[in-house]
Amino acid sequence: MPKMRFLVIQRPKDEVVGTTPPGEMIEHVLRHMEYFRELREKGIIIEEGAFAGLRGGFGIFEVSSLEELNSILNLAPAMPYMHTEIYPLVSRETRVKQLEEQLSRLKRRLEVYA
Repeated sequence: MPKMRFLVIQRPKDEVVGTTPPGEMIEHVLRHMEYFRELREKGIIIEEGAFAGLRGGFGIFEVSSLEELNSILNLAPAMPYMHTEIYPLVSRETRVKQLEEQLSRLKRRLEVYA
């Protein structure tokens, strides 16, 4: 089964940051980062980073399904403290091919009116 790629964006929940003792928050974040490091070593995360000047970060995950990604994310230590957004990705080549097919269909439709 071909692998799918997903962009995962995570930002800490403001209500958690403001109410969790700093030492406890640091512990969760460090465990979370270690978990993500292990996923990168396994080839599940193929790219990751943080946002300049903002709290939070992103990862590009390569998995077999959205269900697999959901299972992986649910095991992340800091998951209860994070807002998570997930976006499925397509390759540039796939998107260009889709646009070319759409353009071709549009040209055929316009030829009817010419």
